[in-house]
Amino acid sequence: MEFDIHVECIKCGGYGEMDTQHGSVNANGPWVEIIGDQCDQCEGGGLVYAGREHYDSVADLRADYPESFAKNLNTGEWV
Repeated sequence: MEFDIHVECIKCGGYGEMDTQHGSVNANGPWVEIIGDQCDQCEGGGLVYAGREHYDSVADLRADYPESFAKNLNTGEWV
């Protein structure tokens, strides 16, 4: 069976966004600004395409990619 394999983005932890903080002190005191930006590695999807591979069973796929999302290209089913 052939599978398209997707894994959780390491950079954003699968959230699809990265928060950045900027802070300083002005006449009113300290301030912090938090900006949420789309992750540039996964483009906001939270998953990264790991490739297309052939496995004899879903158990063999899970042995190599235990926490992946994979689509069986023969059936169209996500496993």
